[in-house]
Amino acid sequence: TDGNLYVFGNQSSTPVLYKNAPGTDTWEQMGNINTSCSVSAGGMDVASNGDVYVAYSDPSDAGYAFKWDGSQWTSLGSAFSSVETHIVLDNNDIPYLVARDVSQNYKGVIFKLENGNWTPLNGTGIYAPNDEYACHQELAFDSNNTPFIAYADYMASNLLKVRKFVDGEWVALGSGIDNIYFYQSLALDDNDMPYLAYCAYPSYQLRAARFNGNDFESLGDDLADGAV
Repeated sequence: TDGNLYVFGNQSSTPVLYKNAPGTDTWEQMGNINTSCSVSAGGMDVASNGDVYVAYSDPSDAGYAFKWDGSQWTSLGSAFSSVETHIVLDNNDIPYLVARDVSQNYKGVIFKLENGNWTPLNGTGIYAPNDEYACHQELAFDSNNTPFIAYADYMASNLLKVRKFVDGEWVALGSGIDNIYFYQSLALDDNDMPYLAYCAYPSYQLRAARFNGNDFESLGDDLADGAV
């Protein structure tokens, strides 16, 4: 909300976050997040008051989450072991972790920060049924703070699927669409309807779809006029 631009990534085998303030042409590194590991997957989010959060996995499948307190990074919650670790804030700036949990056979999970600890949503945190294997997940919240998760079902050749958390249960939205190549992007419009943008496999075309209340409908194929 202050107009700052942030970039989080892996530089010289360590996780770093840079800030570019409005009206400047320089990037400022924000402290040292961790000087002893590299990032295999990660993400960041910014709260409504400007607080910055990062989370990531390292190559040994250890997961980390940190918050910038204005001068240094402080760790969030208890230790966890995961891959594909990302952090997402809900509308009340409550942090959620999205990851694949090593202790649960690398299943896709969602954890919420409660009383300083990462608490699994819905018991185990697993959001997909046992006959699915969720990976490459993306979490978003509607205007009522309802979580939506988009993911690839590895057991179905990375079929792209979406679920919504309703009354303590994850409910499927429509049927799966197109096998995806790695990650997709999930967003909700002003009517809380989900939209997806993704790279389809094996064509590598950029495609988009939206939920119409019953199923996902295409918003166009080959949007980039070639492979992406």
